[in-house]
Amino acid sequence: YDMHVVLLITMAIVCLTSGWLGYSFDEQIEFMKKPLAASVPTLILFLFIGIIIASWIFSGTVPALIYYGLRYINPTFFLPIGLILCSLTSLSVGTSWGTVGTLGVAMMGIGQGMGIPAPITAGMVISGAFFGDKMSPMSDTANLSTATVRVSMPRHIRAMWQTAFPAFVISLIAFTIIGLSFKSGTIVNENIQIFSDTLKETFVINPITLLPLVVLFALNMANFPAIPGMAIGSLLGVLLAITIQRVPLGEVV
Repeated sequence: YDMHVVLLITMAIVCLTSGWLGYSFDEQIEFMKKPLAASVPTLILFLFIGIIIASWIFSGTVPALIYYGLRYINPTFFLPIGLILCSLTSLSVGTSWGTVGTLGVAMMGIGQGMGIPAPITAGMVISGAFFGDKMSPMSDTANLSTATVRVSMPRHIRAMWQTAFPAFVISLIAFTIIGLSFKSGTIVNENIQIFSDTLKETFVINPITLLPLVVLFALNMANFPAIPGMAIGSLLGVLLAITIQRVPLGEVV
């Protein structure tokens, strides 16, 4: 059955049981309000995920990542380096979805250009994205967890570190070993050239377009509040889209 239906049925059973235990309907509503109020900041973070993905594509941030990755990443070390890059990006942005939708798209394009099977590249992207998401103070799930169980963010991250870091190390070793099978002779130069030429024709490729990613990572490392940090990263993407990429303001909006 659809999960939403199951959750509704479960909630109905809980409400009926609570009524049988002596709690009135008004009391149950008050109980529901408390966790809902705690989750509101997380819902706002979800909104900013979509904004960041869109603005970073318009601004040329994602295309620049693809372009430079195609030129400088060696296929032998693509998978372990990509894992680390996805982890750092997710750590700075605070969202696995946002990382997959931005840098993950770039990694898929780079991997395809180098002849690496898409499922392997996708596994690397997802592994890095979820690790960074778990460790980020900007993460929606991290903020929701700390708000729900009422613990501090540093304590939550320390607890997650004990299980997530060993898994990350194992994944890094595994992708390094897998990457050794893609040594010389696996690069499809024609595909790489097609990717690069298409990106240069469509976007203005400039190192300055990587600014939103760098700024958001710096804000995260400085323990800057998550929502204002994501707003700044999105605003930088919009400004670069208008000034560097010459995208009309109406289209950006």
